Amino acid sequence: MSGRIWNFNNGIANLDSGDLSARVDPANPWRGLHQISMAGNPMPGMSLLGVESDSNLDRTPPSDLYVRGTDLIACYEAISQRPLHPHLYWRELTQPNPPGVMAGLELVVSVQTHLLDSDPKLSICSRMDASEVYELVSTDPVHFNSVAIRSYDNNTDSESKGLVLTRLEDGKTSYLQMVHPSDWQQANPSPVSEAGKSILLRSNLFLERLEKGVIRRARLRGLFLNRQNDLQTAIACYHEFANSVPPLTV
Repeated sequence: MSGRIWNFNNGIANLDSGDLSARVDPANPWRGLHQISMAGNPMPGMSLLGVESDSNLDRTPPSDLYVRGTDLIACYEAISQRPLHPHLYWRELTQPNPPGVMAGLELVVSVQTHLLDSDPKLSICSRMDASEVYELVSTDPVHFNSVAIRSYDNNTDSESKGLVLTRLEDGKTSYLQMVHPSDWQQANPSPVSEAGKSILLRSNLFLERLEKGVIRRARLRGLFLNRQNDLQTAIACYHEFANSVPPLTV
């Protein structure tokens, strides 16, 4: 891909890579990628790969913000309520994807602290309207559980592989979100509204304590898939992600 896919306008980062367009407000990372369009078709109500914390990350502008290649990088200084230095990397995936993948995004989260002991937990959240939700619970043999959107509880399924596929309301597109297997700790879809259409995909990361001098990183991917054979495509994407090499520049 040639040309610059990230551009800034009044502090907002705009992604435009052809089929996929979106916005990121680095001062409000909880919103993630929003105002999303695929092939010119708006995805109302969708926000992807937002970063939330219990310590005001959503009200702290980044101390450094820049673009490197296909990466939008936002770095945040520690404050008294949040003794962490989060670095967030939103990137569009430009390498060849398995057949059936329309577009792909990746989020890399890196945290460190200056304290001898701290709680580094962050949550990665995506919201969308969906008609069906499936969670991968086994890779050998391959098995997905169909998730009842209205009745899904928030208890972590020990069999979960950190991969959730949602079938969007347009009837043609699915959205796949997954945590890299080496980083997965907890990833559950849960209802946002009682109407049962709007759902939340939440991945809670860095559940163990963090000490000074240690850097924790995690990778997540969000992929738009053709609805046809989407579960088979999801498995191919899972194995490709599991075998991928972490970026050396993070």
